[in-house]
Amino acid sequence: MLELSLFLYEGEYNRFPLQTHKVGDYLYDGDYDSLRAILRGTTVLTNENPHRTDFIRCSPRALDKQGRFVDPWGNLYHVVADWSGDGK
Repeated sequence: MLELSLFLYEGEYNRFPLQTHKVGDYLYDGDYDSLRAILRGTTVLTNENPHRTDFIRCSPRALDKQGRFVDPWGNLYHVVADWSGDGK
């Protein structure tokens, strides 16, 4: 669901959340609060999701106490976006 929400966002805005350039990949580890708010459409960064679209609906179990995305066993997801589009 997390991967799908990133692709839906990219399809809507032709870029990934917080994307500033088209080179390399981006690890969202330090930006979980912003990423979650952007994908939920609740961000105060209006240029990141101007339509306020909710791209992801996750249960509270999908987040740890710090608001980071976790798998069903509580392991942290490391979210990386392919900003360069090279498929790597």
